[in-house]
Formats: sequence, C-alpha cells, structure tokens
Amino acid sequence: MNSKQIYKQWADYCEAVVDEAETIDQLEEAANNSPYAIYYSQGWDLVCAAREWEPELFEEVNEDATHYLRDKPTLLQHVSAAAYLMTRNKLEQMWDAR
Repeated sequence: MNSKQIYKQWADYCEAVVDEAETIDQLEEAANNSPYAIYYSQGWDLVCAAREWEPELFEEVNEDATHYLRDKPTLLQHVSAAAYLMTRNKLEQMWDAR
C-alpha cells in the first residue's frame, strides 16, 4: 500500500468515526483506541503518509508529541503518540466542520 492509499484509508476511518459519533468525547475514545495509535506499524505508516499528504498536521503533531510524552520517549512511543494526536486532531477538525 502506498502513502496516498494509507492516508485515504485513515481519512475514511476518521470520517466514519465522526459520522457515528454522538458526542465529542467519543472522538477522544476513538482516537485512543484507533489502530493507528495501538499498532506501531500502522502508526508509522500514518505518520509517514501524513508527512507527505498533510504536512501542516504532521508539523503540528510532531511538536506536540514531544511535549505529550514525559522523559525521553522511544521512537515507537513518539510515533504512537503522533499517530494518536493526528487522529484526534483530524477527528476534531471533521467534527467542527460538520
């Protein structure tokens, strides 16, 4: 799967979550439980895809992920946090736009 397909799959996931959500609190839960935040390989793929297809979000979240984690995170912890934050931010953007 190439980065554009990964990005589209993630955007579709976010859209489906927002369509089903009844409250904004459900978005936080969905971001936290998303496969992108849980599975390192999917998180890594998302971070790489977002860097290419939504660089503003990548830059914003990359900085936030550093502050989100305490101490010195491992690369995998950083990627997982970045994927979580990307998903949460995208869900909130879509929620606000509807």
